[in-house]
Amino acid sequence: MKPSIGEIDSTVQSVVQSITKDWGLAVELNRETRLAAQLGFTSMDTIDLFATLEMQFRRKFPYESFIAVEGGGYRPDLSLGELADFVHANFDSGRPEPSAV
Repeated sequence: MKPSIGEIDSTVQSVVQSITKDWGLAVELNRETRLAAQLGFTSMDTIDLFATLEMQFRRKFPYESFIAVEGGGYRPDLSLGELADFVHANFDSGRPEPSAV
């Protein structure tokens, strides 16, 4: 069953909160919080975040289409709300991860 946008927002913020806590940052997060500009995420941190969200939601998402920009290259930053909206919009089209037997 597809989670609501509120549930996805909560999961995204919880995962990011866990990461920033590990970094020793105490920050207030909301949908407008920017990963790079406000939290200092690098491209590798963002890839790790994507992988963690895929594990949380047990789905593979087409992140490449989300972060690529027209003409080549990648988006320099994104907000938690943009990320949650992307997960919500692509939840049903995401490939389910295989489950352990």
